[in-house]
Amino acid sequence: MKERGILFSAPMVRALLTGTKTMTRRLAKETPCRYGFAGDRLWVRETWGFDSGVRADFRPVLGRHDLSGMDLLEHTVYRADVPAEHEAEERSVRRKHGGAPWRPAIHMPRWASRITLEITSVRVERLQDISEKDSQAEGVEQLGDMGCPCESDVEDPGPTHLAGCRFSHLDIEPDDEPHRAAFAVLWDAINGKKAPWSSNPFVWALGFQVLP
Repeated sequence: MKERGILFSAPMVRALLTGTKTMTRRLAKETPCRYGFAGDRLWVRETWGFDSGVRADFRPVLGRHDLSGMDLLEHTVYRADVPAEHEAEERSVRRKHGGAPWRPAIHMPRWASRITLEITSVRVERLQDISEKDSQAEGVEQLGDMGCPCESDVEDPGPTHLAGCRFSHLDIEPDDEPHRAAFAVLWDAINGKKAPWSSNPFVWALGFQVLP
Protein backbone atom coordinates (compact mmCIF):
# COMPACT_ATOMS: atom_id res chain seq x y z
CA MET A 1 0.00 0.00 0.00
CA LYS A 2 1.24 3.45 -0.94
CA GLU A 3 0.08 6.94 -0.01
CA ARG A 4 0.05 9.88 -2.40
CA GLY A 5 -1.20 13.44 -2.17
CA ILE A 6 -4.09 14.63 -4.36
CA LEU A 7 -5.48 18.16 -4.82
CA PHE A 8 -9.14 19.05 -4.32
CA SER A 9 -10.90 22.41 -4.49
CA ALA A 10 -12.98 23.69 -1.58
CA PRO A 11 -16.36 22.69 -3.14
CA MET A 12 -15.07 19.16 -3.75
CA VAL A 13 -13.70 18.92 -0.20
CA ARG A 14 -17.16 19.85 1.07
CA ALA A 15 -18.59 17.06 -1.08
CA LEU A 16 -16.05 14.62 0.38
CA LEU A 17 -17.00 15.63 3.91
CA THR A 18 -20.73 15.20 3.23
CA GLY A 19 -20.19 11.84 1.52
CA THR A 20 -21.56 12.90 -1.87
CA LYS A 21 -18.21 12.55 -3.67
CA THR A 22 -16.91 9.02 -4.19
CA MET A 23 -15.18 9.43 -7.56
CA THR A 24 -12.71 11.74 -9.25
CA ARG A 25 -11.41 11.95 -12.81
CA ARG A 26 -7.91 13.08 -13.68
CA LEU A 27 -6.13 13.39 -17.03
CA ALA A 28 -4.43 10.18 -18.06
CA LYS A 29 -1.00 11.42 -19.08
CA GLU A 30 0.93 8.23 -18.50
CA THR A 31 0.80 4.48 -17.81
CA PRO A 32 0.34 3.20 -15.17
CA CYS A 33 -1.90 5.45 -13.10
CA ARG A 34 0.21 7.82 -11.01
CA TYR A 35 -2.50 8.01 -8.36
CA GLY A 36 -2.16 4.35 -7.48
CA PHE A 37 -4.33 1.26 -7.56
CA ALA A 38 -7.13 -0.31 -5.54
CA GLY A 39 -6.03 -0.52 -1.93
CA ASP A 40 -3.66 2.45 -2.12
CA ARG A 41 -4.43 5.66 -0.25
CA LEU A 42 -4.65 9.31 -1.18
CA TRP A 43 -4.29 12.12 1.32
CA VAL A 44 -6.22 15.22 0.39
CA ARG A 45 -4.45 18.50 -0.21
CA GLU A 46 -6.76 21.48 0.20
CA THR A 47 -6.45 25.22 0.78
CA TRP A 48 -5.47 25.70 4.40
CA GLY A 49 -4.07 28.18 6.89
CA PHE A 50 -3.79 29.04 10.56
CA ASP A 51 -6.18 30.75 12.93
CA SER A 52 -5.50 34.03 14.75
CA GLY A 53 -3.34 32.17 17.27
CA VAL A 54 -0.58 32.18 14.65
CA ARG A 55 0.63 35.56 13.45
CA ALA A 56 0.12 36.53 9.83
CA ASP A 57 3.83 37.24 9.17
CA PHE A 58 5.11 33.80 10.21
CA ARG A 59 7.93 32.14 8.33
CA PRO A 60 7.13 28.98 6.33
CA VAL A 61 6.81 25.98 8.62
CA LEU A 62 8.61 22.72 7.96
CA GLY A 63 6.86 20.47 10.45
CA ARG A 64 3.84 20.15 12.67
CA HIS A 65 5.67 21.67 15.64
CA ASP A 66 7.26 25.07 15.14
CA LEU A 67 7.02 28.64 16.41
CA SER A 68 8.46 27.94 19.86
CA GLY A 69 7.08 24.42 20.09
CA MET A 70 3.49 25.34 19.22
CA ASP A 71 1.39 22.41 17.99
CA LEU A 72 0.37 23.91 14.67
CA LEU A 73 -2.23 21.25 13.94
CA GLU A 74 -4.36 22.66 16.75
CA HIS A 75 -4.33 26.02 14.96
CA THR A 76 -4.85 24.68 11.43
CA VAL A 77 -8.02 25.76 9.61
CA TYR A 78 -9.42 24.86 6.19
CA ARG A 79 -11.02 27.09 3.60
CA ALA A 80 -13.64 24.45 2.74
CA ASP A 81 -15.10 24.93 6.22
CA VAL A 82 -16.08 28.48 5.28
CA PRO A 83 -19.44 28.51 3.42
CA ALA A 84 -18.92 29.77 -0.13
CA GLU A 85 -21.27 32.72 0.42
CA HIS A 86 -19.17 33.92 3.38
CA GLU A 87 -15.67 33.63 1.87
CA ALA A 88 -15.26 37.37 1.15
CA GLU A 89 -16.41 38.32 4.66
CA GLU A 90 -14.12 35.71 6.20
CA ARG A 91 -11.05 37.04 4.36
CA SER A 92 -11.75 40.51 5.73
CA VAL A 93 -12.06 39.20 9.29
CA ARG A 94 -8.80 37.24 8.98
CA ARG A 95 -6.92 40.36 7.85
CA LYS A 96 -8.44 42.51 10.58
CA HIS A 97 -7.57 40.10 13.38
CA GLY A 98 -4.12 39.14 12.15
CA GLY A 99 -4.92 35.66 10.96
CA ALA A 100 -2.34 34.04 8.68
CA PRO A 101 -3.28 34.11 4.97
CA TRP A 102 -4.62 31.06 3.19
CA ARG A 103 -1.95 28.74 1.85
CA PRO A 104 -2.36 26.94 -1.52
CA ALA A 105 -3.35 23.28 -1.46
CA ILE A 106 -0.17 22.33 -3.31
CA HIS A 107 1.83 23.51 -0.28
CA MET A 108 -0.10 21.47 2.27
CA PRO A 109 2.18 19.06 4.17
CA ARG A 110 1.02 15.56 5.05
CA TRP A 111 0.59 16.38 8.73
CA ALA A 112 -1.98 19.08 7.96
CA SER A 113 -4.23 16.83 5.87
CA ARG A 114 -7.46 15.81 7.56
CA ILE A 115 -8.94 13.53 4.87
CA THR A 116 -7.55 10.21 3.67
CA LEU A 117 -9.10 8.24 0.82
CA GLU A 118 -8.75 4.55 0.00
CA ILE A 119 -8.90 3.77 -3.71
CA THR A 120 -11.52 1.12 -4.51
CA SER A 121 -11.35 1.12 -8.32
CA VAL A 122 -9.23 2.46 -11.16
CA ARG A 123 -10.04 2.46 -14.84
CA VAL A 124 -9.14 4.50 -17.91
CA GLU A 125 -11.85 5.87 -20.18
CA ARG A 126 -12.74 8.77 -22.43
CA LEU A 127 -14.01 11.80 -20.55
CA GLN A 128 -17.36 12.02 -22.33
CA ASP A 129 -18.13 8.38 -21.45
CA ILE A 130 -19.03 9.47 -17.92
CA SER A 131 -22.59 8.48 -17.02
CA GLU A 132 -25.18 10.50 -15.14
CA LYS A 133 -24.72 8.16 -12.15
CA ASP A 134 -20.94 8.61 -12.12
CA SER A 135 -21.36 12.36 -12.57
CA GLN A 136 -23.44 12.42 -9.42
CA ALA A 137 -20.72 10.38 -7.66
CA GLU A 138 -18.29 13.17 -8.63
CA GLY A 139 -20.06 15.32 -6.04
CA VAL A 140 -21.41 18.02 -8.36
CA GLU A 141 -24.79 19.66 -7.91
CA GLN A 142 -27.18 19.24 -10.79
CA LEU A 143 -27.27 21.91 -13.49
CA GLY A 144 -30.65 23.41 -14.24
CA ASP A 145 -31.87 24.34 -17.69
CA MET A 146 -29.98 27.62 -17.83
CA GLY A 147 -28.87 27.74 -21.45
CA CYS A 148 -25.18 28.46 -21.94
CA PRO A 149 -23.29 28.58 -18.59
CA CYS A 150 -21.39 31.70 -19.67
CA GLU A 151 -24.59 33.57 -20.56
CA SER A 152 -27.28 32.28 -18.24
CA ASP A 153 -29.99 34.46 -19.76
CA VAL A 154 -29.48 33.02 -23.26
CA GLU A 155 -31.72 30.00 -23.81
CA ASP A 156 -30.43 29.18 -27.29
CA PRO A 157 -27.03 30.82 -27.95
CA GLY A 158 -26.87 29.53 -31.51
CA PRO A 159 -23.89 28.47 -33.68
CA THR A 160 -22.29 31.94 -33.84
CA HIS A 161 -21.92 32.07 -30.08
CA LEU A 162 -20.94 28.40 -29.69
CA ALA A 163 -18.02 28.74 -32.10
CA GLY A 164 -16.16 30.90 -29.61
CA CYS A 165 -17.51 29.46 -26.37
CA ARG A 166 -15.31 27.31 -24.15
CA PHE A 167 -18.42 25.52 -22.86
CA SER A 168 -18.67 23.30 -25.93
CA HIS A 169 -20.69 20.54 -24.27
CA LEU A 170 -24.14 21.95 -24.92
CA ASP A 171 -25.18 18.72 -26.63
CA ILE A 172 -25.92 17.57 -23.06
CA GLU A 173 -29.54 18.21 -22.16
CA PRO A 174 -29.59 19.52 -18.56
CA ASP A 175 -33.15 18.26 -18.04
CA ASP A 176 -32.11 14.71 -18.94
CA GLU A 177 -28.60 14.64 -17.46
CA PRO A 178 -28.35 17.47 -14.89
CA HIS A 179 -25.30 16.08 -13.07
CA ARG A 180 -23.43 15.16 -16.26
CA ALA A 181 -24.00 18.70 -17.56
CA ALA A 182 -22.76 20.14 -14.27
CA PHE A 183 -19.68 17.90 -14.36
CA ALA A 184 -18.86 19.08 -17.88
CA VAL A 185 -19.06 22.70 -16.72
CA LEU A 186 -16.82 21.93 -13.75
CA TRP A 187 -14.32 20.08 -15.94
CA ASP A 188 -14.00 22.97 -18.39
CA ALA A 189 -13.66 25.46 -15.53
CA ILE A 190 -10.64 23.51 -14.27
CA ASN A 191 -9.17 21.92 -17.40
CA GLY A 192 -10.70 23.95 -20.23
CA LYS A 193 -7.44 25.47 -21.44
CA LYS A 194 -5.39 22.27 -21.71
CA ALA A 195 -7.97 19.52 -22.17
CA PRO A 196 -11.53 20.80 -22.66
CA TRP A 197 -14.60 18.60 -22.59
CA SER A 198 -14.86 18.89 -26.38
CA SER A 199 -11.44 17.22 -26.84
CA ASN A 200 -12.73 14.11 -25.03
CA PRO A 201 -9.36 13.17 -23.49
CA PHE A 202 -8.52 9.90 -21.79
CA VAL A 203 -8.92 10.12 -18.02
CA TRP A 204 -8.32 7.99 -14.97
CA ALA A 205 -11.64 7.32 -13.24
CA LEU A 206 -10.86 6.70 -9.58
CA GLY A 207 -13.42 5.34 -7.15
CA PHE A 208 -12.68 5.70 -3.44
CA GLN A 209 -14.02 5.68 0.07
CA VAL A 210 -13.27 8.24 2.76
CA LEU A 211 -11.52 6.62 5.68
CA PRO A 212 -12.72 7.46 9.20
